[in-house]
Amino acid sequence: MKKISLIIFFILYFLKIYADENQTNSRNILDLSYFPNAGKVFVIPSLSFISTSSSIDILNVLNDRYADVESKSLDAGFEIGYGLTDYIAFSLSNSYYLKDSTSTTFYDDAKVTEESEGLTDPDLTIGYRAYEGYFICDLYAAYSPELIDAKSSTDNKKGTEGRGGAAFDLGLALGKFINQNEINFELTYSIISPREVKDAEDGTQTEIIGDHEFAASLNVQHRNDDFAINLGLGYIHTFWSETSSKSDDSGFKIDPTNTYFISAGLLYAIINQQLAISADYGYGITYAYNMKSKDKSASPVVFTNNESRINVFNISTIFQF
Repeated sequence: MKKISLIIFFILYFLKIYADENQTNSRNILDLSYFPNAGKVFVIPSLSFISTSSSIDILNVLNDRYADVESKSLDAGFEIGYGLTDYIAFSLSNSYYLKDSTSTTFYDDAKVTEESEGLTDPDLTIGYRAYEGYFICDLYAAYSPELIDAKSSTDNKKGTEGRGGAAFDLGLALGKFINQNEINFELTYSIISPREVKDAEDGTQTEIIGDHEFAASLNVQHRNDDFAINLGLGYIHTFWSETSSKSDDSGFKIDPTNTYFISAGLLYAIINQQLAISADYGYGITYAYNMKSKDKSASPVVFTNNESRINVFNISTIFQF
């Protein structure tokens, strides 16, 4: 294994030596595979709106529709980064949820609305441009510490946006320029440590384990001078998870889920290589999965979360100086 790793390292190293040294000078803030040059600072403020709708059936008890669920959120994001060298960069990002609400309408027409707001746990990311020449290869790792208290909302008290545990991401991105077009392919694996979330009203603690994610995306861009159009496909696999209440033996085992996305975006460079604005729309579907209660009875309750539909709108700007 060590020999294979050394061979890969030297291949990438010598490819970099023979690559066109002027490649770094052709980097553009509109690139899908944007990477800052040495000494460059970039700032990306953003505003995102996400809406999700789904229905839940309950089995073994009613065998019928249990509830309809609608979620809406609006968050302001901010990322700042710096090119330490032409091939190493790091960034710090965070979001503030102005509003994050979930409305549940039960089969008997009763309705409950829960809301959360506030800062999320920050993300620190380091990126390495392993190769830039005939194609582009980026490697990156991100760490998000547990800094914000995680409190789940109730219909009487707002919750927070804390995760309740640390998270770690590993990613690979490959890019290729063909005339005025760019193709970008990314793989990401996210690991979330066991976490604890408190009920915002009574303080009851719930432990959550699992919930790791694997994501893949393919994006293409066509650019004409200062204007660009993006189209993309995405896939997210969320692995199993399990919740356990610390006050009793209740909890759920949640099946893995699969989400498929399509997206489209427009970008415009207001000031060449210094300021650009983008607007994106994404549509996703998460297919049905089961949430099985950990009740040890002969017939535990099983909730089925039917097909969920997700709409994402995002507006952002990028400053580079």
